[in-house]
Amino acid sequence: MKNGQNSGMDKLRRFNENALIVGIIATIIVITLQVISRTFFSKSFSWVEEVGRALFVYFIFGGAALAYKQGLFISADFISNFLPKKVNAILSLIMDLITVIFFIVVAILGYNLFTASKGQLTPALEVEIRWIYLAFPIFFAQMAYFAVMNIISRFRSKSDAEGGRSWL
Repeated sequence: MKNGQNSGMDKLRRFNENALIVGIIATIIVITLQVISRTFFSKSFSWVEEVGRALFVYFIFGGAALAYKQGLFISADFISNFLPKKVNAILSLIMDLITVIFFIVVAILGYNLFTASKGQLTPALEVEIRWIYLAFPIFFAQMAYFAVMNIISRFRSKSDAEGGRSWL
């Protein structure tokens, strides 16, 4: 992969990792505050559950983007292990393209949800719920980007292995 593409992916990965770390620390602080408040003062904050839920949404999709980038998604590869290399390469490309299309569709639908929910407020914080829904287009677009970069990387590595010829 070219240095520009690799550094872009690395910057995005590092941003996600750092954002997830900050989010986890914030969640621990907020939940601890709620536990202390309930235990010692018999009082709870209504906003804690909303903040926890919003952070959870971002954890799930941010973590999914990182997991996809690192190749940690589960795949059923038992069939591809028995196929000839050429057929396996074509099948892998088809699956990667389907994955890219899926990620793009969900990112677009997530963006539509983001724009359609303008003005809807969360009950406790009275923050627009769209900012929670923004996780969908952000992280699914990232996964689509990672998937496209994986396809490009596969083409380049295959091309390099065959002395500069493209494999398609």
